[in-house]
Amino acid sequence: MVGEITQRKVADQRLYDIVYAQSPVPETRAKRWSKVSVSVYGPTEESFVRVPRLTGLKAADASAVLAKSGLEQGEVSTEPAPGASLVGSVRGQSPAIGAKVKPGTKVDLIVYAEPAPRTGD
Repeated sequence: MVGEITQRKVADQRLYDIVYAQSPVPETRAKRWSKVSVSVYGPTEESFVRVPRLTGLKAADASAVLAKSGLEQGEVSTEPAPGASLVGSVRGQSPAIGAKVKPGTKVDLIVYAEPAPRTGD
């Protein structure tokens, strides 16, 4: 069972979540279901990036803003636009605006698309 988890903050994101120490140490005899405390590397506060506001931007511009922020574009889903002027613009995003995430995090977008043609009018 996992006992206490401690974290040493490091800037190198390749080390995040790697266990660098444990107690009791490996090869120690312990009773079944004994707790093992672990120490892992984690991000420093400065290592986080705030998710920028993408809503209202054209999808291509949103991708450029994400890249400049050190983030990546995730999945893109579409929703019918309520008006022609909104086609191609970002309606929503996840994670939310201002969320603190690790660099390289994927941000999913909802983009307005052409409304489906009306039938039967």
